[in-house]
Amino acid sequence: MYFVHSVFYFWHVRLKTIIYTLSIIAFIIVAGFFLCRNYLLHIAFEKLQTKLTKEVNLNLTAKEINFHGLLRVEASDVNLYAEGADTLAIINEAACDIGFLTLIKGSIGLDFLSLTGVNIQLFDSAGHNNYKPLLVKKPKEEDNETIVTTAGYDEQMTTLFDRVFKLLETSFELNDISIKYSNEKENLRFLIPSAKYDLRALNAIIYASILNQTDTFKIKFNVVENRKKYMAEFNNITSMQHYLPFFSSDSSLKIKLQNMVCHFNIEKNYSNKMVMNCDLQIKNLSLYHFQISPDDITIYDAGFDLNCKIFDNTLQIDSSSKIILNKIYTSVFLRYDSKNKRQLTLQASFPSMQSQNFFDGLPYNMFSTLKGIKTSGYLSYNLFFDCNFNSPDSLTFQSTLKSENFKIEKYGIENLSRINNDFTFEALDGDRVAREIFISPVNPNYTPLNQIDTNLIHAVLTSEDGSFLYHNGFNEDAFRQSIITNIKEKRFARGGSTITMQLVKNCFLSRNKTISRKMEEVLIVWLIENKNIVSKQRMLEVYLNVIEWGPNIYGISEASAFYFDKKPSQLTLEESVFLASLVPRPKYFKYSFDKSGIIKPYMQSYYDLLKRKMFVRNWIATSDTASKQYVISLTGPAIKFITPTDSLPNDSLQIELNNVDDPF
Repeated sequence: MYFVHSVFYFWHVRLKTIIYTLSIIAFIIVAGFFLCRNYLLHIAFEKLQTKLTKEVNLNLTAKEINFHGLLRVEASDVNLYAEGADTLAIINEAACDIGFLTLIKGSIGLDFLSLTGVNIQLFDSAGHNNYKPLLVKKPKEEDNETIVTTAGYDEQMTTLFDRVFKLLETSFELNDISIKYSNEKENLRFLIPSAKYDLRALNAIIYASILNQTDTFKIKFNVVENRKKYMAEFNNITSMQHYLPFFSSDSSLKIKLQNMVCHFNIEKNYSNKMVMNCDLQIKNLSLYHFQISPDDITIYDAGFDLNCKIFDNTLQIDSSSKIILNKIYTSVFLRYDSKNKRQLTLQASFPSMQSQNFFDGLPYNMFSTLKGIKTSGYLSYNLFFDCNFNSPDSLTFQSTLKSENFKIEKYGIENLSRINNDFTFEALDGDRVAREIFISPVNPNYTPLNQIDTNLIHAVLTSEDGSFLYHNGFNEDAFRQSIITNIKEKRFARGGSTITMQLVKNCFLSRNKTISRKMEEVLIVWLIENKNIVSKQRMLEVYLNVIEWGPNIYGISEASAFYFDKKPSQLTLEESVFLASLVPRPKYFKYSFDKSGIIKPYMQSYYDLLKRKMFVRNWIATSDTASKQYVISLTGPAIKFITPTDSLPNDSLQIELNNVDDPF
């Protein structure tokens, strides 16, 4: 018993000694810190100044910077300016809580940041720019031997999110923030009266002003689960909304947005690859771009539920992902391999749905001719696209819109059946109306189909759309070939329009080359062909009577008289082939001839190609393909246009012909 008591007493005394010693050491450290902390603070501040100057060309100064309280640093009259440029920002008062250990190491790690009275000014006009030096990263000093590695998508995204997560680990409070931006086109100003982030939630109100127009934005951000789940919300609470800042002046893309809510999850899966889910809900989104539509396109309700996987060289949106556009519910799958294969795969589909919901769900102003259409029945759609960009000839494209008990109860703004009767066609030359043509037997220049030489009909079909009489408005193979050609040439070198599509474009739509016009064209073609609104014979008859065949020459009757002083029923095979070759480039007819009025050699090759295709379709006899020398004698007014000298080089038309649609 005495032994146990002695041992206990020994360790009791020893423990008291250890605690006493540690207390003295802690006191010395704390006392030393308080005696040296301002010195350490200025060392850390100087290191921060050096780092900003070296890495991002940014200079940082402060009138005063000192400790206030235990670990709070306060500064006044802080200035930020790019090297060799005017001041970027002035901060009246700044305060931050710094980490004890980071300060001991000679750096500044922030736990809290407070800024009051901040004025930021960015300008880029009249050759003056005060933020451009920030965008030029100074080269780093490196060893002679460097190893260049390319990070995969997963590594790039991990690095990006790590940086974002680092920012989210600092709480802050902002008061009286003013940001001005000006260039030669616009002057923007943002005011933030107050904003507070406490590591869990951010709430802020932002006033954005441009051209005496002010919008008020309410911003919310919540950390649901650290480094995994987040929620962000954007609200424009202005009654009369304007285009968002930076999309409001001469920008090609203009955007209006009332509300957007995003729930975002991120995690690593079993194979250490990044897996993300983004649930995005949007209300009242308006877009304008001159290549999309001449008017604002409005989507009242949109939802995106995207399940993404990011691998080393692959981005993938799983087939469980959904897109909701107003009342249109679509499932999507997308996969892109960026390395050796450069393979893009896209699948999209919406299941059978009420047809009226489909038409009601189309973006406002994107299908103006169908506005007000009433339908019954059901529609479903499937799209599959697969392309290896290193081997585009293997491209696969399938697009199918199916109907069940589908009926058009009432046409929209445009009566799609009007071309079955007499109507006035407006022939456009660019954006202006060149002629008005009355499509009716009353018009002496109107030629019924049965009064047009069959060789001309077959030559035009061969040149423009060989499967017109059999397809449902679309030549999928021709469209596939046009995509392949465009990929190979890295430009829009070839289209895939059928005669039905050309007719719809000419009779119902404007000539503007926009995405909305093309999509509207496709939908109208499907309606006309699948509901038999207009017969093939009527479409072909109207087409031959409205298309341009030369300078201000419209319709086959005018073309026959202009070139050969004949009626359409009197044309020969060679004359028909010649006229068919003009359809893609009607204003260039005179460049088919040399100075003596003889057809140029490469044009003769083109005529031979048309004839061979006509023969394959049993539209002409073997004897019709025997001649390799084509003599076209212009006997009408067109002969006056054949000038002694050409204004184009000999191969100019050949270049044009190489870019002509060839759906065969």
